[in-house]
Amino acid sequence: MARAKEVKTLAEWREERGLTVQELADAVGLTRGSMGNYIKGRVEPGIRLAYRIADALGVEVTQIKDWQVERPVDPPPKSLAVIQPGA
Repeated sequence: MARAKEVKTLAEWREERGLTVQELADAVGLTRGSMGNYIKGRVEPGIRLAYRIADALGVEVTQIKDWQVERPVDPPPKSLAVIQPGA
């Protein structure tokens, strides 16, 4: 029976590996600030960057969870202005 692979947040993988934010950023080729944004979930990496980060941590990209950034949804407008032709 195949064992399920562990899935953790980016922050958990970084801490488990004993890496500082700067060390992980250097390994991936980012600034510390940019890496911090990915770790805190403020920004979601593109697919290529996601693979580079996973590779730097020695895990598969599917083992990193919570990269979906929740964006607030704007409520629909209460009314839409209708423009009459020729008005």
